[in-house]
Amino acid sequence: MRNYVLELVNKINIPIIDMHKEVFDKHKDPLSLFPFREFGHYNAEEYNLVAEAISNRLKDDGIILSESNQ
Repeated sequence: MRNYVLELVNKINIPIIDMHKEVFDKHKDPLSLFPFREFGHYNAEEYNLVAEAISNRLKDDGIILSESNQ
């Protein structure tokens, strides 16, 4: 379903942050980001990485100012 959703939101021009691409693909051990190494809820490290990805996107889009732009 991931590819379908990504195609759909791109087609109708809805901004999206692809956490799979931004976080999981870049992590050397993605299963370590889940309790008991099983998909479901994220652990604290993953929530931090997700928050960082969201923050970076908001800064890149100019929605919030980065520290260097303040």
